[in-house]
Amino acid sequence: SRVRKIRTEMVGMLAVDVSLFIRMYVLLVALLFVAVQGQDCPFHSDACPVELDNALDLFYYDINDRSSCQHQCNSISACNHFTMLPTPDNKHIKCFLFAECGATEPCKNCISGEQEPPYYDCVVKAEASEPKLKPRTMIGAESYTCTTDVDNVVDIYYFDVDDSESCQHQCTALSECSFWTQFEVSDSPHPHNKCFLYAGCDKHESCAFQCVNGASL
Repeated sequence: SRVRKIRTEMVGMLAVDVSLFIRMYVLLVALLFVAVQGQDCPFHSDACPVELDNALDLFYYDINDRSSCQHQCNSISACNHFTMLPTPDNKHIKCFLFAECGATEPCKNCISGEQEPPYYDCVVKAEASEPKLKPRTMIGAESYTCTTDVDNVVDIYYFDVDDSESCQHQCTALSECSFWTQFEVSDSPHPHNKCFLYAGCDKHESCAFQCVNGASL
């Protein structure tokens, strides 16, 4: 009797895992492929360039949320493009907002687009058509930043221009963050510090904004 109960529980758990896998697979297909392209659905699978002056902000949404990233872009006047992709654990959508997207970067799981048309409508069309899957203490070093791509950037923050500590503190508070870069942005009505948080910093990129860099505490 006890063995039968354990077997029943194991079968139930397996069924839940299979169901979750199927839902995740369907979502990944929708994110990787949009069946209707061109003027009606001008979305693409590359990433917009994550450059210090181009990346505006970064948000995280539920893995099943296919609309909020584009909606967030619509709510910010400076935003014209977005790139979203699943996080490595497939529990959230990582949403980058950009000012421009003139050049793109290869990305395995990305979907990028503009404020219009609604991405969700295109996902519905895609699903209906059943598509096929085709040592570092860096403060004071020469001005540079870490690799700016969608996989390495953990988050983006804005702090008061006189606040030189919060960027490092925020990096330390996030387990995924190991390094940070901040630089002053002259914005109206008050300037502020723009803070990029990174997972790694094995490679450096030049910085034209007198960047200050460091590692988590």
